[in-house]
Amino acid sequence: MQQRPAFATKTFRREQACWWVRRRGPEYGKVADMVLKHLYHARGSDGKDYEVHVYVEPASHANAHIERLAKVCLADGGELRVIAKHHYEIVASGVTLQAHDQDAI
Repeated sequence: MQQRPAFATKTFRREQACWWVRRRGPEYGKVADMVLKHLYHARGSDGKDYEVHVYVEPASHANAHIERLAKVCLADGGELRVIAKHHYEIVASGVTLQAHDQDAI
């Protein structure tokens, strides 16, 4: 059985986890708990290594544990666009990333 990393069970408030939370719109004033579910290492087209963080929002419904994908971002909170399985693009710079982990999104 594969042991889960220590960070996989940490719970963060949205303001603490990522600085990119929008302050306007329908979510203004609402704080949702997010859990850092996965961390993947990826190689960029610029030759640098990056960390891809996957956050989920846990919820319970009729005694069932449900997780909704909340955000896929860089370790520093930079926005990522999922292009395909194992492939991402940094929105700000256009650098493409490729994760080599078999479980990566």
